[in-house]
Amino acid sequence: MFETKRANLLDECVWAPSPEPGLLGYIEIWWAADQNNDVLLESENYHYRQGFLADNEVDDWLHQKRQFGRPQYTSSSPESVLTGRLSCIRLLMCERLTRKFYPPVFAMSRESFERVETAFGLPRATLPLLCRNSGMEYYSLGFAPQGHSNTTESLPTVSVVIKYPQMFQLGNLGFAMTHSLSTGNTLAFLHGWSIFRNQNAVTKKETTPHSERIHSLLQPSVTLWKHPLLLPTLLFQEHLFRCDEFIWRSLSSQTQAIEFELGMSRTGRLANTEHAVLEEIVNLLSDDSRRLLITSDVNTALTDAITFASVLKWDQRLGEFIKRLDKELRKYYEGANIGLATVKELESAVDHFSCEAVSTAEYAGSIRSRLEVQLSVLYNFVAQAGNDLNSRIAATTGLDSSAMKTLALVTAVFLPPAYVASLFSMSMFDWQASDDGSSGHGVVSNRFWIYWVVSAPLTAAILAGWRFWWKSQKVHYAKEYPKVLSVGVKDEGGEAKEV
Repeated sequence: MFETKRANLLDECVWAPSPEPGLLGYIEIWWAADQNNDVLLESENYHYRQGFLADNEVDDWLHQKRQFGRPQYTSSSPESVLTGRLSCIRLLMCERLTRKFYPPVFAMSRESFERVETAFGLPRATLPLLCRNSGMEYYSLGFAPQGHSNTTESLPTVSVVIKYPQMFQLGNLGFAMTHSLSTGNTLAFLHGWSIFRNQNAVTKKETTPHSERIHSLLQPSVTLWKHPLLLPTLLFQEHLFRCDEFIWRSLSSQTQAIEFELGMSRTGRLANTEHAVLEEIVNLLSDDSRRLLITSDVNTALTDAITFASVLKWDQRLGEFIKRLDKELRKYYEGANIGLATVKELESAVDHFSCEAVSTAEYAGSIRSRLEVQLSVLYNFVAQAGNDLNSRIAATTGLDSSAMKTLALVTAVFLPPAYVASLFSMSMFDWQASDDGSSGHGVVSNRFWIYWVVSAPLTAAILAGWRFWWKSQKVHYAKEYPKVLSVGVKDEGGEAKEV
């Protein structure tokens, strides 16, 4: 069912075995069990090994060749060890190179990956799920062909693939494993960011590599080594650790910093903080660059909170997935010599981690609500700043209007006398002529009509041009600002008309 998708992804993925050491490594545990299949705790009865691999060493490690051979027990070992039962956990880890979300980049060759799939018996859904961005979980049970008389051979092999949701603050892990209930062997592959590197793939900030955390969780869990769901549970715990680290060290701190900046909340450690609220708000209202910066901070933190909440929902779903799979495998545990104490121990751990996921999700929800309150406060501040700007514009416009009114009054007072003075100063009028006409001509020239013939049409043309310009401007602004220059008043015909 997954063959076509897998074949396409094998071509799309970037296979980049790196000469840089420390990007491909392993953890493996070999242990001997007594007749009851209980792990013998003495150090000579189990071997814990970890190290790095070059790409050309992967095949040797997969088939336990050369320096990667399985541990040997001699006749001097305790008699309970020499039962022939030797089990293992073998985990191959591969760094995800570059910060690109797609296609994923593997620090190994395509041939090595295909050898891992074959040697570990990983399901064909492994690569399609590893290439997803969203969280996914998948399992299947494989049975040996019918007709075998040995009851242990009728026990299934469990295949599990888990893809953690993509969030760069938490990692981007993909995990695939098979566990044989007949042999007790767990074979697994892990791929993702910061598995060996001690810095975040996106922010480049220092972080604890996943391999160190897995080592610190796996080595002490001796009583659970033989449980088929140990590795999925440990990775569940590791992911919750990253979630807890993110919410307390990053998201919660960002939220408190925003609340302190806006000065409108006094939650938690800010309750008794001295803060000049009025002065800060005045500065915020007057500083455009600061408002832009705090708006960016609030929206970034709120986006992280929303994404984080969806990741925590998936964590809760993962807890239910592990419980459901554990319930389905219960009927095989007795045949695999997995004791009740081991089953209860892992069940209790999964319950605890599920409760932790719920608790963290509830706290993340409260942070999201707090950020939404701060965003509302910020929008109110921006609106107040806009109102203040409008008030200043209105005041300035009023002053300009007063100045124009003054100029209009002065013009109205002085324009008639100025016109009269200009008119009477023309040569059309001869004020030296006598009133009785003895000088031969009157005060007003007989060509005075020329003035009116020229000025009247010119005035009419100017008024007509102004009227045309005014109408064109009204049409232009009506198109640019229809809601400002018109209202929703309809005439008798139902058409909107300008008021």
